[in-house]
Amino acid sequence: MQLKKHQELRPIKKKIIGCSINGCDESHTARGFCAKHYREHYREYTNKLTKDTALEIKTDVLRHYSKKLSNSDIPCCRCCDEHEFLIFLTIDHITNRKNTTHKKSLVGRSMYRYLQKEGYPSGCQVLCWNCNSAKSDSGICPHKRSTK
Repeated sequence: MQLKKHQELRPIKKKIIGCSINGCDESHTARGFCAKHYREHYREYTNKLTKDTALEIKTDVLRHYSKKLSNSDIPCCRCCDEHEFLIFLTIDHITNRKNTTHKKSLVGRSMYRYLQKEGYPSGCQVLCWNCNSAKSDSGICPHKRSTK
């Protein structure tokens, strides 16, 4: 295959379309908006969509593990039964995170998505942040320590 000489190459003429916002003279970048207006209009939409989807996935995962281990239809801490604020609840590895088969980098949204896609594997439970931190620091939650 031979390459064409420089003189034989012709530039591709693109049809330049302006931004769809009245008064904006910039050329469009995506979806009919210039770069500035695209960021303004779609950042708000995608952030809200991402947050809503992430909250749905988190709620679904927490509800599944709460029902499975605590026999509760609403997400709640397995140790202290905290259930009023979903933001306080998190996933905890029952045995130890070092013994898991998934990537160690899975945290937050990616962890919830992984658990949902894998069909809710065993080895996880729902704890509130306080119980989870106490378990991490001393190996046992103070709620369980006081009952022993």
